[in-house]
Amino acid sequence: MPMMTTAHILGRNVRAARLARDYNKVQFCLTVGISRPLLDLIETGGSNLMLEKLVRIAEVLEVEPWELLYDGFDPYRIRVRHAQTQ
Repeated sequence: MPMMTTAHILGRNVRAARLARDYNKVQFCLTVGISRPLLDLIETGGSNLMLEKLVRIAEVLEVEPWELLYDGFDPYRIRVRHAQTQ
């Protein structure tokens, strides 16, 4: 199995976190301020994201930017953290 690139790890984690937070693609794009084609590129590992966009995506998903780059990221932890703050 080939090693995943950082862009692929980021894409997998963004998609998993987006789904864990119940965002569909259109809602997420509107909230973050990115286009749907860019989100598709990000989620498939085909985009080198600008730091500002990474930070904005992390803010919307209520995670730290580094968490989206971490290969052991657990998107379901987000729901627990979100439920505890409400």
